[in-house]
Amino acid sequence: MVRDAAGTPQMGASVELISEVVGVAATHGFLTNTQGMFRGDKLAPGFYTVRVTLAGFLPTFEKHIRVASNLTTVVRIELESMFASLDQLRRMPASTTAQS
Repeated sequence: MVRDAAGTPQMGASVELISEVVGVAATHGFLTNTQGMFRGDKLAPGFYTVRVTLAGFLPTFEKHIRVASNLTTVVRIELESMFASLDQLRRMPASTTAQS
């Protein structure tokens, strides 16, 4: 499930599952639906890195997600707004005291 910091589901996010198995270059791509969910059937069991991108948000990575056969794996990903990062970079002006 892909949501923003307020908990709103994000439709149309690009989700990539990248196999962490050495020597296996398997990558699976998905898009989230209106509930912010994506589904990958018949993934090989193992560990994956999940990369989520969506316009207006910073790319997000989740590593070491375990996928087991015949089980549903739920991953909750929270996207951070690109604008929230800009707010963190801004500094309040330094307080200056005028001297005569």
